Amino acid sequence: MEYQKKEIVGFKKYEIDTVGNVFTSKKSSRLKSTDGKLSVRRNSAGYHQVVLYSNKKSHQVLVHRLMWETLVGPIPKGMTIDHIDQDYKNNQLQNLQLMSHSDNIKKMWDVRGRSKKKDVVLDWIARGYNRKFISENLNISTSYISMIANGKR
Repeated sequence: MEYQKKEIVGFKKYEIDTVGNVFTSKKSSRLKSTDGKLSVRRNSAGYHQVVLYSNKKSHQVLVHRLMWETLVGPIPKGMTIDHIDQDYKNNQLQNLQLMSHSDNIKKMWDVRGRSKKKDVVLDWIARGYNRKFISENLNISTSYISMIANGKR
């Protein structure tokens, strides 16, 4: 994929590149870099976010969503942006894909290995083990065990 830098719609003087760097042409004494590159911080879920200003208001924006909306287009309702390699710090455009929210959740369960535990959970329930015992021994939540037992997983 060819390197590209594009202006962010709705935020004057801000740009994002295909690697996931966000830049500003605004002059500020708080800016740590000389090239205008903004520093990112990780939110509680591990995703990179930046603070952009528009009309004197600050907006915390997730970098991967900003990348997609700026370089690809709008994110349709019910869809989400997935990190293909599961590395939330890797916001390169080639590592992002549009995915339904439900498919993204299923992928997360598979990556964490929980879907492989489904058969074990069903077997242990059939043998009469209680959900607390199953939860403690398989390191999964009782709510997830309930979803499996009720056929929702």
